[in-house]
Amino acid sequence: MDTAFAFVNRLRFNESETYRHFDFAAHQKRNRRRTRRGIELLKKSPYKDHVETAQLFLQILHNRSKDIPT
Repeated sequence: MDTAFAFVNRLRFNESETYRHFDFAAHQKRNRRRTRRGIELLKKSPYKDHVETAQLFLQILHNRSKDIPT
């Protein structure tokens, strides 16, 4: 029995090859502005008392960024 497609979460394409066609280049000035805006929005959000969860998510995302550079 072929089990190649037995799991729904199985990746069926090369993500590095696929995403290299997109231009995700970021500019420092724009990133700083977006970071400030994100902080403003978080302070006004219902999640403002749960910042630790957001920090944990961002840390995990940062750690995974080395695996998928794009």
